[in-house]
Amino acid sequence: MSTRQKIHKLREEIDKGKEQDFEKIVSFILKALKEYKNNSMSWDGLYPEVENLFFESFGHTYTTTREGLAKIYKAVKEFSIEDVRDLTYHVDGKNIEERLKEYWNESKKRLDNKENPEDVKTYLINKYDRILNTETRVIESRIKNYRKPLNAEMLIIEHSSGCPDCPGGEYAADENVDLPPFHPNCQCCYYYVVTDDEDDINDLDLEVDDLA
Repeated sequence: MSTRQKIHKLREEIDKGKEQDFEKIVSFILKALKEYKNNSMSWDGLYPEVENLFFESFGHTYTTTREGLAKIYKAVKEFSIEDVRDLTYHVDGKNIEERLKEYWNESKKRLDNKENPEDVKTYLINKYDRILNTETRVIESRIKNYRKPLNAEMLIIEHSSGCPDCPGGEYAADENVDLPPFHPNCQCCYYYVVTDDEDDINDLDLEVDDLA
């Protein structure tokens, strides 16, 4: 099995865990909307639990990615939790807590303005789905870079068919290039290869555009 195949298998495991975690987040959103409607708890009082659910999911992604990469690459750079504790998608100028709370507060405004609760539910679920997708990719991507194989020779960036404007290609492993995710909900992927691995050599015979 080539490195590419192993990386994609790991990504499937990461995504499976993310989907399970998001089911918990959606269930909590439904519960929160019901409790707020019944005046059983304030909207601000409900918020900490949804934040905890997100950070539990990020912890699962961290563990799954780190342990998975240890099985793929034999000799890797080491890192500590301090190296990755501030990983988040900062392009919008906000940290994860600010974005989570912004959408939570906006939902309260919409409820107070008598907007259809179903529309509020859809708004919040869509926003939180995008955050979880993007942050999961950030964690996955950065840990890959921290655990770069010590004997890696090439960096492969695959652009997803759902991200037509994102870059892809083959680079020297130590070349300084931008890494995915390139935008919210980006599905692009990258991995390092050792070019004396026969399975990897066969993969490298493919066109980069056919790898996604």
